[in-house]
Amino acid sequence: MAGSDGRYRETLLQWIWEVQQFEHRDLKTTCGEQLQIEDPGLINHGEGPDFLHSRLKIGSLVWHGDVEIHIAENEWFSHNHHLDNQFEGVVLHVYLQRGKRPATTADGHTPYALDLMGSIRDPLYQLLLQKQQSGKLPCTGNLTAISEEVFHRQLERAHREYFEYKAEHLLNEYPSGKPVSDAWLTALITVMYETLGVAGNRSPMKHLAGRLLDMNSLPADPEKFIDAVVDIAGVQNRSTWNHTGMRPASRPANRIRQAAALHLEVLQTPFREYLKRGASTWDELISRVSPQNLPGLQMQHILFATVFLPALYLLGDLLFSNKLKNEALTLWQNSNARLPAEILKPFRKSGLPYQKFRGKYGLVHQLKRYCRNRNCHRCELFKISIQS
Repeated sequence: MAGSDGRYRETLLQWIWEVQQFEHRDLKTTCGEQLQIEDPGLINHGEGPDFLHSRLKIGSLVWHGDVEIHIAENEWFSHNHHLDNQFEGVVLHVYLQRGKRPATTADGHTPYALDLMGSIRDPLYQLLLQKQQSGKLPCTGNLTAISEEVFHRQLERAHREYFEYKAEHLLNEYPSGKPVSDAWLTALITVMYETLGVAGNRSPMKHLAGRLLDMNSLPADPEKFIDAVVDIAGVQNRSTWNHTGMRPASRPANRIRQAAALHLEVLQTPFREYLKRGASTWDELISRVSPQNLPGLQMQHILFATVFLPALYLLGDLLFSNKLKNEALTLWQNSNARLPAEILKPFRKSGLPYQKFRGKYGLVHQLKRYCRNRNCHRCELFKISIQS
């Protein structure tokens, strides 16, 4: 995540090093040695230094070793690299902000250091320096040359990625070792409860789903089933459930009843119906829920688009059904949501042409997982803006 001060993530600096987005001429280490990067190394996705097997010419010698990347030099110590023998092979410590003391390794040597900020070219340099403007996107002020086509291409990518993200999330809740029908229903019901928890109660709702799915003695009558779930949830327990600042529709008691009603209908729908009827199964089970236990239209759309359609795609993937997969993808692409104002506002304030996508969940993905997380180096807008 981006820091509380709005700083960019360390992964951005790793990308800058990996693709060499800085001025190479006259690079010098902090001790004044000439530095030539003959090979930046291989990015390490596991434990240990960020880049392995780098080849660097420092002064007159060629060094083969590792490179560690930080936003601030002091993070070497706050991350306890000075105590970790995996970092004894670090040849170069790269950072943007100078600290109070140079890095040292567990075996007592001091790697060379490179303060990279002075070598980063405009406009990337300005982008790294600028502070987040309230309510706006990180790259606001650097987007004058961005075309509508580029922005729309990025949002189309974000819309597609969000679907994949949701399908992957369902797969994470899919218990291996069970029959496909049981495992798929478990994943669907778990994520359905979690989604109905909205921001304040996702975790307890997910935990509740897990408890219920382990039980075999719940009643089949809808009202008795719902009352039993509410009783098991212990909704009045304020150490478990967040009641603060909730609109009436989002309060735990209401969401639990809604989740329980949908849970029962999902279980009572024969599994073959999901295979045979696909997406239309959702309308059928929704129609069987009594109005007082039915989520509002906006939440119904969220559940259908971000839970049921990815679940249907996952089912098609598990059972090699291109029909189910294609149906789910087509409906996702054509979905039109009423997104909340807090999602649309940053795009409007930044002056970006978002209107064509104002009903697409890709805007949610773009804001949460690109802009607010400062994953700018993965974004088409960012890559164009630093080249303009």
